[in-house]
Amino acid sequence: MRVHDLENAYRVITTEDSRIAPGGPMAAYVGEQLTPDILAKAYLARSDGEDLPPRWLPPVVRSFTVPTLIGLTCELTADGAGRELRAALASALPGVAVGGVDSVGSLWGPIAKYGVLDTNLFASRDEATGHQMTLEVGGDCIDDDGSRLPRITGDRATVRVTRVHWTNVSGLCVGGPFYL
Repeated sequence: MRVHDLENAYRVITTEDSRIAPGGPMAAYVGEQLTPDILAKAYLARSDGEDLPPRWLPPVVRSFTVPTLIGLTCELTADGAGRELRAALASALPGVAVGGVDSVGSLWGPIAKYGVLDTNLFASRDEATGHQMTLEVGGDCIDDDGSRLPRITGDRATVRVTRVHWTNVSGLCVGGPFYL
């Protein structure tokens, strides 16, 4: 988790109830809000079960599923993966601002080495709270028949999105693999 993520979480805990309905363009695409129990389990999985989540974390995280994007496939290249993923997501979410990834290397590395898509992209603000939100996107590399590929050789990959969350605290990787 980055400092700005914790600052966003702190704003939630000090200003409003995290269970209020989302607002703005993403409101049309989101599914259920993740429960504090699910978020605590995700935190424990990311910390190898060694650290309990901070007591304030699960209740303040606003994280919603995005069913519209599950199953989306896109072609990515080593030198354009961030741009290509952003374009595919923006096309599937008309009216939603989708930003870029931190670095192409951080996006392409897990794709090439493990056959895994695991990234965060800036997304439209939640107009109900004013919080900056991100899309946590995960998926698998697949071959022509849709079977999962454990690694990629070359500089092209077809990726199928298997999990997406619109969230105010990035880095929880709910439902994602631990691949490092």
